[in-house]
Amino acid sequence: MAQYDLLTEPWLQCAMLDGTVQPKGLCEILAQAHEIKEVAEPSPLVTFGAYRLLLAIVHWLRPMKTVNEWRQAWQAGRFDQAFLAELAERGKGCFDLFADTNRFYQHAEGGASKTRKGVAYLAYEFPTETYITHFCHVHDDQHASCPACCAGGLIALSAFATQGGAGHYASINGTPPLYVLPCGPTLFHTLLVNLPIGELADVWPEGHSTDVPAWLRSRGDYRGEGPVGLLEGLTWQPRRAYLYPDDTEGTCTCCGRTSTILVRQMGYAPHGDTRGSAEERRAWADPHVPLRAKDDRPVTPGDEPSTWAKRVRSMLCAPRSGETVPPPALRQLARLAACGAIPADTHLRTAHFAAVAKKATVASWSRQEWHTPAQFLTNQDLASAIAEQLDHAEDLADQVTQAVTRGLTNRNARRAARKEALQALDSFHAKAEQAFREALADMATKGAAPDDALATVAQRLHEAALATYDRLRLKRPMAERWQRGRQRAFFDRAATQLLSKGGTP
Repeated sequence: MAQYDLLTEPWLQCAMLDGTVQPKGLCEILAQAHEIKEVAEPSPLVTFGAYRLLLAIVHWLRPMKTVNEWRQAWQAGRFDQAFLAELAERGKGCFDLFADTNRFYQHAEGGASKTRKGVAYLAYEFPTETYITHFCHVHDDQHASCPACCAGGLIALSAFATQGGAGHYASINGTPPLYVLPCGPTLFHTLLVNLPIGELADVWPEGHSTDVPAWLRSRGDYRGEGPVGLLEGLTWQPRRAYLYPDDTEGTCTCCGRTSTILVRQMGYAPHGDTRGSAEERRAWADPHVPLRAKDDRPVTPGDEPSTWAKRVRSMLCAPRSGETVPPPALRQLARLAACGAIPADTHLRTAHFAAVAKKATVASWSRQEWHTPAQFLTNQDLASAIAEQLDHAEDLADQVTQAVTRGLTNRNARRAARKEALQALDSFHAKAEQAFREALADMATKGAAPDDALATVAQRLHEAALATYDRLRLKRPMAERWQRGRQRAFFDRAATQLLSKGGTP
């Protein structure tokens, strides 16, 4: 019988501090977490799923109760031998992909399903029966995945499963939202800054008292009582999957590596974990999901050019009414930075993971990183100033669209001008995003003064808006050349006045 224990098998790609990328098992990853920079899987979905799995393991074995206990762990800089020994002991028999019983992230109900599906259902980049993509052109039965790729697909489902037919519900957060993950200088610090501290009860809503991870559930009846706990939520099982290994050596069609074990088929039954009906929905506060302040709904990534502004707003820990509430993990990080638990010179980053889903289809996925200077988290005046500059960027984009359509009375001409303006704004948003990204990097790595950095942002927004408008203005039919110059001067004054509202002309 095939065996593949994720505790010891090298299945997860990790980027080391020395620049190399090495595959490692869970025990080795946590033992060397202080020497690993980050998880480095090719798929952002698998990477984020791996962070959630590792965070669940640490919280399961060593939950943090007080800020002082957390501070001591940060100063230690690594997991101790007692923690690693406890993982080896308590994790025995819980993380085997092909065990006779209690398979990792799998359920016997999936194996009992009469309908088997191709293993490609675990990888969004592969086409299946009714899921058509243009990444790969093969039939379902030609796919064969190695155990490492199967494990990656299983952990990605927990956060990114989409609605996919009768009984195949989306995962715990519904349509995959924008996920925001605070990151430290090493994997150890990244796990630590995302680990909930019991003392900060106002940041982390209390979960159910019998909270357990998926690998300890003997069978999933997939319906608990009360709020969803952190362990249950991080290891949520939206599908009843069951892998059928084939002990024949071959090439994995997902990663291209040779493997002595391949999986071609699996049970993939519907009706996995569910939070219940809309009337009886179990409460859940995801540690990595920002919410819209006006209705407490998750922020979705979107694929429009202005999506970058959502990402920046989701990191502002001093939100104004009607805007975005940052996720609990980031709010806790701000508290720790404010009380000095984290050294002021610590290089912090924030990684954003997103999958843009259209019903059952994932149209795109991404991983972006932003520098997160300490003053960005703790200075409410700075957060408000950044929010104002974001407002200016969005207002400038609207101003460009309005300016190029002004005076056009023909409906078709206005529609064509508006469409052309929206296409041209791709360049404006790219420049605006780069301006904010460089400003945060300068504050984090060069010690730039926030006022100077934001003044540079304002100037670059102004220049980008004028350049975009000029491109559109020259295409409009005009009887006289002076009319174009007059329109340009009018827009220049309007853009300057707009930026002046924030105190930076």
